[in-house]
Amino acid sequence: MAILAINGSPRGNKSNTNTLLEYFGDGMSSRTLHEKTLPASNEPDDIFFHIVSLKQYRGRYSELIEAAENFDTILIGFPLYTDSMPGFVKELFEAIGNRKAWFSGKQFLFLIQSGFPEAKQSRTVEQYCKRFTSRVGAQYVGTIVRGKSEGVRGFRRKKFKDAEHLARLGQRFEEENRLDDELLKKIAMPERLPGPALFVMKILAKCHVFELMWNKQLKQNNAFDKRFDRPY
Repeated sequence: MAILAINGSPRGNKSNTNTLLEYFGDGMSSRTLHEKTLPASNEPDDIFFHIVSLKQYRGRYSELIEAAENFDTILIGFPLYTDSMPGFVKELFEAIGNRKAWFSGKQFLFLIQSGFPEAKQSRTVEQYCKRFTSRVGAQYVGTIVRGKSEGVRGFRRKKFKDAEHLARLGQRFEEENRLDDELLKKIAMPERLPGPALFVMKILAKCHVFELMWNKQLKQNNAFDKRFDRPY
């Protein structure tokens, strides 16, 4: 078995998505590659987990699709963007749909991460991924969902408990060709915030705490005075 892991973050290799994919691959005993280029068709068979950045193939999805023929399993990871996916991930989905015969019988699994504290925020797009897999004639293995992931790329591994959970999930997948339900639940926690946490969140929202980062980015891009524009 060989897995092609596609990192669908616009941040590329320096992204939270990439970090989570690497942790998943760390649990596997076979060789893991993380390169900007896809393996040649004559690469040795012991390449089990190969991570590529979709950012490197934007507008050249056919190269990615043709290379995917050499893999048994496709893992697509991406951050949640406006309750869906980044635009170029959607472009990849459409490109796969146009050549779905290439993916008939292959396995698909997904990793969806977001800065939202609740996993529930990602469940709608999880269902979209499941239906998409069915429509291209592939086998749906499952989806890894993790909220509260903003800044993960900067965490020390020893301080990040889900690094071990993801590694164990990868190990179990290599051994049993499935995603362990209990590990998925641990990684997704909390599914929904409890009442006291929601109360604190509401107070922070009224104090405009959550706007600080976005306002900083707006100012850096000279767009702060346009924040209330309604172009549509």
